[in-house]
Amino acid sequence: DQNGKYFPALYRTALLLGERSELEVLLEQVLHLVLENLPAKRGAIVIQSHENADRDIAAYLNLDHASEDASLSRTLINYVLRSRSALLTDNAQTDPRFRSSETLHQRRIGAAMCAPMCGAQEAIGVIYLDACSETGCFEQPDLEFLTVIGHVVGLAVENRQMDQKNFRQERLAALGQAMASISHDMRSVLTGVTAGVEMLELAYEHNDMKKIQNVGKIVRRATDQIEAYLTDLLVFVRKSELKRAPAPVAALLQATLDALQPRANKHNIALQFSSNNVTMANIDGDLMQRVVMNLVN
Repeated sequence: DQNGKYFPALYRTALLLGERSELEVLLEQVLHLVLENLPAKRGAIVIQSHENADRDIAAYLNLDHASEDASLSRTLINYVLRSRSALLTDNAQTDPRFRSSETLHQRRIGAAMCAPMCGAQEAIGVIYLDACSETGCFEQPDLEFLTVIGHVVGLAVENRQMDQKNFRQERLAALGQAMASISHDMRSVLTGVTAGVEMLELAYEHNDMKKIQNVGKIVRRATDQIEAYLTDLLVFVRKSELKRAPAPVAALLQATLDALQPRANKHNIALQFSSNNVTMANIDGDLMQRVVMNLVN
């Protein structure tokens, strides 16, 4: 069976699409594989954008080093997307279906093939190949191979797009939850700041400089905590990683409780802390402070 020669390429394509690399990298590798197995000089994978109806070249390869032009025949691509069927032309210059394509005539493109990349619902793009000025170099089994590749790649791209869409939706939902949590935390800290300001006013009336200094430190730590919350939000939005470093756990917890002390006093709650010989830990200190503050609140 002549088609049997393409089985290794189909197997390698399936293996490639099973990897979790970036989609752009995978499409470039698939295009390389296709050109290794077909007598084409140029190839491209074009993805149809749903947002603005444009078609983006997701991967492009030109084996004809004499030409740097990456322009493709939109007439041929549009024909395949509309019909959702693959096509083969022995000579695009004389093919009556493409007489209106300026690109085909300007580049003197001879043989060309194009197959749709079909997902479960619609054609999401095409795989385009041409042989520059050569004619009659593609055969029907070549088109059948390209058609199968198009369907396999189309499903893989559609799945990736759905995963990305779901990820964005989940991230927006998580961002909403994070905003609600941070708003709650900041309100708690601001309550402590308000209590601290009241204590400062009282200490100022009694000219108690020591108390003014102590309360001033607590208010400063509270404002630092607000800044940390805003930083946490930016970290979440930018998908930054945790900043782990050796941190003095006992001192960190004590500082957190000191910031919460004014609120505890207001509700007649006694805060007691025992370090239990805990010294250093490799943690993100700022985020750990936030966790402890949430628990105590």
